[in-house]
Amino acid sequence: MAETKRARAKLRYQDRNDLFETFADSLGPWSYDGNTLRLEFLVTRLDSPKGDERTGRQFPVCRLALTAKGALELLNQCRQLTDALEKAGAIKKAPSERQPIKVN
Repeated sequence: MAETKRARAKLRYQDRNDLFETFADSLGPWSYDGNTLRLEFLVTRLDSPKGDERTGRQFPVCRLALTAKGALELLNQCRQLTDALEKAGAIKKAPSERQPIKVN
């Protein structure tokens, strides 16, 4: 018996006014188990200056879990953002693909 494909649902975006924005300034630990990508977003808080050495802490502000499909969508959106920022001259690709992108 031939397998029939289901038609994809047509989804529309509906905003939520009760959803708060979360600020993060860095990405913390992440893991991928083959089905789910888990990301932790961090915020940095510097301690009061004492002497020459600056110290601080990073606190998790969001833990995000994405399906494999959601993770691929995130990667594609990040690539599009990277291309747009590079085109605008805001960033420049590093010589090697394995190195982080440098901010101008």
